[in-house]
Amino acid sequence: MNTKKLMAVLVAGGTLCLPSAVNAISLVYLEGPNVGQTYAGPVTIKMFNYDTGSLYPTYAMGSSYGYSGSPTNVGYQAGVSALDSQVVLQAANASLIPGGYGDTLEDSWGIARVTGIYTPDNYAVWTPLAANKEITAMFWGEQDFYLRQSALDVQTMNGVGMHVDFYEDAALNYTPTNGTLWKTGLAAYATATDGTRILRTASVAGFLHGAGAEGGLAAEFESLFNTTALTGTGAAYVSLYDASTRDYSQFNSDMYTGLTGLTADIKLEFTTSATSVSDWLVTSQDPLTATAVIPEPVEATLLVMGGALLMLRRRLQNMQGRSSC
Repeated sequence: MNTKKLMAVLVAGGTLCLPSAVNAISLVYLEGPNVGQTYAGPVTIKMFNYDTGSLYPTYAMGSSYGYSGSPTNVGYQAGVSALDSQVVLQAANASLIPGGYGDTLEDSWGIARVTGIYTPDNYAVWTPLAANKEITAMFWGEQDFYLRQSALDVQTMNGVGMHVDFYEDAALNYTPTNGTLWKTGLAAYATATDGTRILRTASVAGFLHGAGAEGGLAAEFESLFNTTALTGTGAAYVSLYDASTRDYSQFNSDMYTGLTGLTADIKLEFTTSATSVSDWLVTSQDPLTATAVIPEPVEATLLVMGGALLMLRRRLQNMQGRSSC
């Protein structure tokens, strides 16, 4: 094979390996000493959300219901069924979950809008104003399978099956004021899922608790909720699962490793408070912190590839020169 043919084959093969992040979220320093420079590394995504959830009776302090153990379909089924029988108020407009546990109704869902993306030292690298676009999200499908009355009016709930989908939209039309009525399907809300879907994630077990603690290794989502003040905190770890989404390669990091060896890409943390907006149960100013590693830009990959090809070309030319002597 001559030099030109070999070069063509290598370029074609290398192109197939490039990350599909050409049109991904552009992260550029908007403040600080590096203003204008592109950023690659861990990020914190700050969001504002509205959500609704299922409510349960107040039990004797320390009592618990549902399943605590390792992730099994039988265990989840038993736990979800046990709590379904206890619900006093189902999450507003809850959807049926195909293949779900118990009665297959989700116990929590909501919508969110990204207010900014920041570096670990808190410099903004993306905002809706700078991008003239909005990033919105919808979380759906979560089912409670374990509950403990951890204080007089505080309940600890563990769940399974939470999904979080992210969208980018130039319409800037996100609004929560119509409440749960604008939900149009299990994973669809009129002004939150009408853009381009850029990421799909699902909760992962084995990160929140060890064996014998709360919902055990089966816990994928946890919420500590004050049933009187309607305030609380929560956490989950999620992994990307749809490689066809636009920003999959940009955030597919496997940054976290759980107790069972499973990995996750993003850690979610949130703090809830009561709201009077429409029929939403709670909201939060900054409910979700997501940390992800952003791969090097495509341009850097091209530079590396270009340098390697140049070296190979020179080496082949030298070899051809020696063989012709």
